[in-house]
Amino acid sequence: MADKKDENRRPPSVVNFLNEFQRLFKSRELKQIA
Repeated sequence: MADKKDENRRPPSVVNFLNEFQRLFKSRELKQIA
């Protein structure tokens, strides 16, 4: 159980936010290049 807690130290909301930010940043970069 301790291992599982360690794995999910970051809340899912933070992970989702980071993923969304990365995706938006990548799409913006592609638009700038094109």
